[in-house]
Amino acid sequence: MAVSRNSALFFLLFALAVVATSVGVVVGLEALFGGDGPAEDGLGANVSTRLDSVDGLTATREVTITRGTETSRTVERVALKPGSGKIRTERLSGPGLDDVRVSNGSVLWLYDRDTDTVQRFSRESGATGSRLDRIPSLVAQLNASVGETADTSGEAVGVSPLPVVPDGGHSQDAVGPAGAQGSYTVSYQGTDAVDGRSAIVIELVQSSPVSEPVSNFTQTLWLDSDRYYPLKQQTGWTQGGKRRVITTTYRNVTFNPGLETGTFVFEPPANATIETPETPDQQQYDSIGALREDARLSVPTPTVPESFTLVRATRTTGRIDSIGLRYANSSRVLTVAKLSPSIEPRTDGENLTVAGQQATYRNLGPKQVVTWSCDSVQYKVGGRNVPQPQLVDVARSVGCK
Repeated sequence: MAVSRNSALFFLLFALAVVATSVGVVVGLEALFGGDGPAEDGLGANVSTRLDSVDGLTATREVTITRGTETSRTVERVALKPGSGKIRTERLSGPGLDDVRVSNGSVLWLYDRDTDTVQRFSRESGATGSRLDRIPSLVAQLNASVGETADTSGEAVGVSPLPVVPDGGHSQDAVGPAGAQGSYTVSYQGTDAVDGRSAIVIELVQSSPVSEPVSNFTQTLWLDSDRYYPLKQQTGWTQGGKRRVITTTYRNVTFNPGLETGTFVFEPPANATIETPETPDQQQYDSIGALREDARLSVPTPTVPESFTLVRATRTTGRIDSIGLRYANSSRVLTVAKLSPSIEPRTDGENLTVAGQQATYRNLGPKQVVTWSCDSVQYKVGGRNVPQPQLVDVARSVGCK
């Protein structure tokens, strides 16, 4: 199913929605009301009001991505206003495509210190919605499951896991499965502490089988006991026979610190190169198959290293039509793009041959790209810290398809 986007590149940095078709609620009376469980009126009254009371926050955000025995950890300083699109992040350590990300809700700035490059994106509306919108429904279903009017079938419609990427987007390496569909059970798991703050723990577990590539999807939320803001989120799934887990933790949290307007204003460094890419309309798809059904251009099926997982498939329309595939592992990102009509290619770089066509390999420090054209259609295979032979192999698997 396609999800319409007004700003192609801006929305790539915001939450990647994981849509469930239905959610089953399985919670026992003893689990909810025994021991240290919540009071008899349920998990909490006025959850929406409590969430709405969070006008802003500052914190240190840690995102850990584990794939088998491989683990990457990124730490960033963050200030945000939930649901407004206003966010500022500064990467302190770990992998990431951008060192600074600042958005005031209508303009997004990305700064890469390695290349001293700033990218500026605009969008038509300042409102972005919030991943927090799903939390009241989750809590309501938990409470309904022990109420007198509980659905005895155990099925609830319209409740789904939170997006894997935090509000405002984390490093683009921190991405999740493209389409974990199915039914889920949601249960109360008691209370815990996150960096000294009391939290209510809720767990979602995939309860019905779905087709590959994504299965065994689970998500655990640690919600602040007072404001119900997610202080920690752990999402796991199995793909290609291997387990992936993304954990996002907020530490040193200050709610409603009185963020100044200037927090969400970015002043580019004096000597930085400023780019303003076009922002045409974009649609995002759950799979290559769904993209292929809707795209004007043919969609290749690249051969990528086994460690990479498809995390995004997109179609963009405008002055230039394009399709894009994005793959990631625990520390690297790999992209495949196809554009029509072809853009005038850069001629600097190393000359190669792809599908009998002249191609160019360019190494931009942490970023690499192979570019070539076939019959007025341009192809690009890009990566971050991806070895040249690996990138060229992927390009040649795409060819002129």
